Amino acid sequence: IENNYYVDKTLLIKEIIDSGPNVTLFARPRRFGKTFNMSMLKAFFEKGVCDNRPLFANTKIAKEPLAMAELGRYPVISLSFKQLKFRTYGETFKKMKGLIKEEIDRLDALFHLKDDPFFSLDFDEVDLSSFLEKATKALSEKTGVPAIIIIDEYYVPITQGHFNGFYEEIISLIRNLFSGGFKDNPYLRYGFLTGVYRVAKESVFSGMNNLYVDSPLSGKFGQYFGYTDDEVREMLRYYGKEELFEAVKNQYDGYCYGGESMYNPWSVNHFVYGGFIFDSFWGRTGSNEIIREILDVSNESIVSSLEALYRGESLSMVINEGIIYPELRNHPTNVFSFLLYSGYLTARKEDYWYSVWIPNEEIRSIFKAEILEGLGGVLSNNSIFLLQNALLKKDEEAFKAMLNDFLLHSISYFDGGNEAFYHGLTLGLLLLLDTTYEVTSNREAGYGRYDICLKAKSPRNSDILIEVKCSENIDDLDKDALLGLSQIKETLYYAELLKEGRKPYLIGLSYSGKRASIKTETLEQ
Repeated sequence: IENNYYVDKTLLIKEIIDSGPNVTLFARPRRFGKTFNMSMLKAFFEKGVCDNRPLFANTKIAKEPLAMAELGRYPVISLSFKQLKFRTYGETFKKMKGLIKEEIDRLDALFHLKDDPFFSLDFDEVDLSSFLEKATKALSEKTGVPAIIIIDEYYVPITQGHFNGFYEEIISLIRNLFSGGFKDNPYLRYGFLTGVYRVAKESVFSGMNNLYVDSPLSGKFGQYFGYTDDEVREMLRYYGKEELFEAVKNQYDGYCYGGESMYNPWSVNHFVYGGFIFDSFWGRTGSNEIIREILDVSNESIVSSLEALYRGESLSMVINEGIIYPELRNHPTNVFSFLLYSGYLTARKEDYWYSVWIPNEEIRSIFKAEILEGLGGVLSNNSIFLLQNALLKKDEEAFKAMLNDFLLHSISYFDGGNEAFYHGLTLGLLLLLDTTYEVTSNREAGYGRYDICLKAKSPRNSDILIEVKCSENIDDLDKDALLGLSQIKETLYYAELLKEGRKPYLIGLSYSGKRASIKTETLEQ
């Protein structure tokens, strides 16, 4: 605020004071201003040795006298779990204890917290889980006002616990820590938590009836996380680049939060700081282990839905708002909830369901690189080029060799077992060729529904129709590939393509375990 262009979000403070949720979880994608807003709330509310009134002198909140009366009134406990990324529970507990000890030292310098011998102990698990409860009580008794608790990125150690085998231990520790601090605590004025995902209430927030969740799906604080149209237009005007507004909107806008259309602030900032050059900035800012885990169990329907989203369609679906990590692989449709909360999708409530879509062009390009490529296993850029080249040249042997090599190195023998699995696998691979083909699946044509169609974007190239089969044993591969080829011709899947003067390339494709066979034919008019 002192040395930079400042986008004023201070009216969030007034909204909190006026609406008064006791404990609020702000769930937003990474790089959407969560930590920034927690820093602002801490600077405003915290009672300490510094007078922060000058920081807010020229902001919107300064024009709200009732809200300004709350400035500097409360002791604030502030913790960030962002760095709790460890492989063992022991390492996580040690680091969490260190963070809490640092906060105790900071609060002791302000309020002599260590007058209570509890805060000088070498905490064990019971002591640590009591920290928020005992600290709010001690601070309230010393200052005569209730305390505020801020926990930034609360979900990070839970995610690490899920991936590294200590989920139950970390859930138990955080549940007890939060229960003491947030549940029915008479010494608490406000509690603020941030995170990308909303972990299911029964996992962490058990019994917390005072919890208000402000998420991408619902909430009243939407305009304070991300940038609005007016804020982006004013920023571009300030830098003399207002003519770029529509292009910036197309690239970085489109998130539907609390009825507001919001821009990704990280990307807009980097667009401005980087000299007004368009790029995909947001995709470089985090990992997607959770989404990768769910993609591993995606079925044909999910692959088709992801492909439709990439083409620009919106889909109607029920969204699971509470995440229970151990159940992820049991419910593959959770991928849409995670994509929504992570920022790859946005949503609007319609009735008992949500309409979801990809918000903007930046995310569309990232969606291909980070999501669709994950469906096809690990393919190098060179492999993608060779796959495309084999299809363009109608090189049956090259395509077959590539498929068999891919199956050998990327799936377990036990993964294969039904036609839907191989259909999804093939579709995931071919979606990577979207610069050359328009890829569709399960569409009505002729006397039935084809499996996969690749409509060439250049008239110089052939359209491709693919029928996928699953063979009971390796000896049937060639026979079943021919059967797939015959099915395409018997059902006239290509009738419309012939009317358009195209010469479709027909492929019968059969799989068994980690082996594949292919039979092809170019259909003349």
